[in-house]
Amino acid sequence: MLRDLDWVFKKTKDDREVFFCLDLTLDSEFQFRGKLANLLKILDTLPKGNPVIVLSQRKVRSIFKRKKLKHILLLGRIKMIPMISNRV
Repeated sequence: MLRDLDWVFKKTKDDREVFFCLDLTLDSEFQFRGKLANLLKILDTLPKGNPVIVLSQRKVRSIFKRKKLKHILLLGRIKMIPMISNRV
């Protein structure tokens, strides 16, 4: 498992928030929520399983182009809600 996730861990920083789960929806499910640095400390002690990992994203991208966003904000009909996309 470490070999498969090694690239992801090298590309992210240790202070990034993560959700990590092994064997999601099974009786033997293990979940971790916290900092990546803390997960790396205990990763070798975890049993083998099917991993799911969600990394927080530092930069938030807007779903609107600048002109369209300005027009919508002038109308005052909706609030700007940023989309967050975590691509691994």
